[in-house]
Amino acid sequence: MESSHLPINWESRENIYLLNSRIPVAEKVEIENKIKKYFSLHPDEGLIALQTSGTTGAGKTVVHSRQNFLSAAAAVNNYLKVSKEDKWLRALPLFHVGGLSIEARAYLSGSKVIVSEEAWDPKVFIKLLVQNKIQWASLVPTQLHDVLELGEKPPQYLKALILGGGFVSEGLRKKAVLQGWPLLWSFGMTETAAMISLAKEPVIEPLEHSEIKIETDGYLSIKSASLFHGYIKADGTLDNPKINGWWTTGDQVKFENKKWILLGRGADYIKISGEGAYLQDLQSVLDEAGRDLKFPLTLYAQPDERRGQRIVLLIETKKNTINPSEVERVVSKFNANVLPVFKITSWAGISFLPRNEMGKINRQELSDMITTVTFVSVGGT
Repeated sequence: MESSHLPINWESRENIYLLNSRIPVAEKVEIENKIKKYFSLHPDEGLIALQTSGTTGAGKTVVHSRQNFLSAAAAVNNYLKVSKEDKWLRALPLFHVGGLSIEARAYLSGSKVIVSEEAWDPKVFIKLLVQNKIQWASLVPTQLHDVLELGEKPPQYLKALILGGGFVSEGLRKKAVLQGWPLLWSFGMTETAAMISLAKEPVIEPLEHSEIKIETDGYLSIKSASLFHGYIKADGTLDNPKINGWWTTGDQVKFENKKWILLGRGADYIKISGEGAYLQDLQSVLDEAGRDLKFPLTLYAQPDERRGQRIVLLIETKKNTINPSEVERVVSKFNANVLPVFKITSWAGISFLPRNEMGKINRQELSDMITTVTFVSVGGT
């Protein structure tokens, strides 16, 4: 499908919201109700509400103005020198900030958007790049992995493949370089209306509409023309976490050799196929699913070349025998209550779970232990 200014009317004052269709129905109703409450207090302000990533699908409800997206779009267009003759390939949905922001850039530049409407398929992606002589496209790391697995060279018309949405392994970076793909590294999130940084290497280089600084605890703070209004709370009011225009993220950074280097979020934060969540939230779902199982359970995020990480279940058996069917019931309950990317992919029994003096799981020691563990795969993941 081809579009220029559609499907979003960027000049409209109508308030709209865009939600992931995978969010469970009950949660979706709750989200819609609080959005409608907030919108009723702020009619015709041209607002856009989106969801951040969440364990079960919900996440936080972020409010932007259309101008936020257009400010970010203008900065990106200026950096890339986008012209009205250019074409974008959008392989991300509109409820994803990466997809919606492409429409804003096209609107301002007068360029066109080619939309990949099918389920993700790297062969279709490359076919659309070639057939439509695409100049610009954005992918998350999982999609880049799939494209590189095909071993195809990039089409000559492609000016840049913008990468965002999570960690990229050194091996994947080298593979992209060897195949000649013109990568640009972006940094941004739902709260910033997509990217506030573009660079030719995996560092943070703020675009013209944004400023950044490091707080004393090492966390990144952002001030930007595209920064969100706040989060909509359950009662329909707004939680505005900004202080004097600055918002402190959950990302840690350092300034080294005149470069801003992203260190990532806390050890509890994971990102799989571009979707983020905290292990403690997933663990709460597991605790409920496995409350009848008489063994300590914990989740672990294993490195995964394609998806970044994958979720596995570890069971402290203390050398006791465990019934696989009981484990399968726990896994089924858990997987039914989380987004597909956070489903348990395999499980293993382990003699003991290493803990610190506070009784918490020692993740570093655990990562060393499981290199010799035999996992049982879970079907359907």
